[in-house]
Amino acid sequence: MSELKKNATIQFYTESVHQAIAFLEAHYTENILLDDIADFACLSPFHFHRIFKIITNHTAKQVLNRIRLEKSAQMLRYTPTEVAQIGIIVGYENPETFTRAFKNYFGIPPSQYRQQASETIVHKQQQYLDNQINMATLRLSKPEIKFLEPLHLAYIRHTGSYEQVGKVWRKLLFWAFQHLQYGKQTATMGIVHDNPEITDTHHTRYDAGIVVKKPMQSTRDIHFKSIAGGRYAVFRYQGAYDDFYTVYDYVYSICLSEFGFRLRNEPSLEWYIKFPPFYKPENYLTDFYVPIE
Repeated sequence: MSELKKNATIQFYTESVHQAIAFLEAHYTENILLDDIADFACLSPFHFHRIFKIITNHTAKQVLNRIRLEKSAQMLRYTPTEVAQIGIIVGYENPETFTRAFKNYFGIPPSQYRQQASETIVHKQQQYLDNQINMATLRLSKPEIKFLEPLHLAYIRHTGSYEQVGKVWRKLLFWAFQHLQYGKQTATMGIVHDNPEITDTHHTRYDAGIVVKKPMQSTRDIHFKSIAGGRYAVFRYQGAYDDFYTVYDYVYSICLSEFGFRLRNEPSLEWYIKFPPFYKPENYLTDFYVPIE
């Protein structure tokens, strides 16, 4: 096989697996048949399962279960939804199957996980109070309710520590300078799929994205997808990206209950209003879009 043909084959398989993962992320609440994922990835079931594991080091079923269970853990932490109902929402057929899968993954049943998470949040709330940390000291605005219209995104997926997302942004911006009229008015955003208190660092997913006017064909390096939109509580933060973890923790541990928001089971969005290289870190403006019902 020529080097050119070999590279084209690798590109095809990598993109197929990427599309399969995107399909799992979008449809994990449904009764997904693994052969259906192979069809979506345009591969035969035999080749798909083998290639998926080679590229990700996991089976598609393992990835699907991880997505479902970590989404359920997020709901157990931050919503009052009943445990049995959470299992149904994330795609398990019955409460027994959900409880067994959850315990196998997290080591404790979901009801105990919820109790421990509740105690942790109460402790955090007291710590913020004792240390006089509030929205003003965090330079965080009171939330504004917004309905986000559907939009199209050119993006690069980063898997790993959120502190390392700079490398994918450099790659995306290099592409944008070549293919788009990139500047201060360009809409840039991040999709934060995972809570690092739930998901192991090497599995955390982040999409660095630029809003584009219409759907485009994915390439080996740049992917494209549509975001459905919906209702969000939007918190505006001024300051460096180094403090994002504290801002998120305060919003989820304090603001959700303080403002009576009920979390919707979708990823959070980061909309970068003032961003590098056009502004200094202390002047960065970021809108945190927290999905709510």
